[in-house]
Amino acid sequence: MFTGWAGQRVRLATPLRRYDLQLALLGDHQAKNLGLAVRAAEALSGLGFERIGPQAIADGAAACRWPGRLEAIELPSGRRMLLDAAHNPAGAAVLAEFLDRIGTPVDLLFGVLADKDYREMIGLLAPRTRRVVLTTPASPRAKAPEELVPLFGTGREVVVEPDPARALERALALGGEILVVCGSIFLVGEIRKLARVSNRS
Repeated sequence: MFTGWAGQRVRLATPLRRYDLQLALLGDHQAKNLGLAVRAAEALSGLGFERIGPQAIADGAAACRWPGRLEAIELPSGRRMLLDAAHNPAGAAVLAEFLDRIGTPVDLLFGVLADKDYREMIGLLAPRTRRVVLTTPASPRAKAPEELVPLFGTGREVVVEPDPARALERALALGGEILVVCGSIFLVGEIRKLARVSNRS
């Protein structure tokens, strides 16, 4: 069940103690990663790193950020943009699982490199999207967006806009509550920069 955009509360027990932690990162996989990080911190503490105690672990979990990985940006309109650098089937599967937890149809801004397994990625993401804008990541290896259109099948609006900045404008103009941007690290980096500039203006 989706519990909010600010992060998640993670309760875990290790052989040494119990923790009740606030984690700013979204996704069940990040809660599992936190468990591994806590055990590593406990091991270091046991080796004499005295400053790595329960409070340091709690502070570290609360302060952790990972730009472009299930990163939610609140837009001036009150809507949200979800940036995720999912650029392979494994990343797309994690993103799809998170979208299932949100339980709200999303719009998708997607661009991918030609040497990635984009067919499987789209197969995972398409059923969870309402409308799609396809664009071109800033890479010579980018897949032509018009060639991706048939992979989304029927039953949803699919728009092609090769320029990422204009693609972002068109995707936001769709008016959906949540816009997901994914498919390429190159694309997510560029859209993140555009979104941050827009939010400051």
